[in-house]
Amino acid sequence: MTELTEQQKQKYQRFIEILELGKQRYLEATGMRQGYRGGLKGEDYLTDEERQEAKLLLRQMFVISNADDSNI
Repeated sequence: MTELTEQQKQKYQRFIEILELGKQRYLEATGMRQGYRGGLKGEDYLTDEERQEAKLLLRQMFVISNADDSNI
């Protein structure tokens, strides 16, 4: 496994921050610590902008094409 660059580490950290925002909103809305489904539109407690940023970060980190990302 190769060592991550500083830029990759920063992108990964931002991605985690976005997911943590969704988890916190889920906890506040439901009071439950388990059951959060990050990445599923309508169930991830993220704004559209946050979801788009997370998708972009994933593509940049893992060089994913956007052939069909309608349910990400």
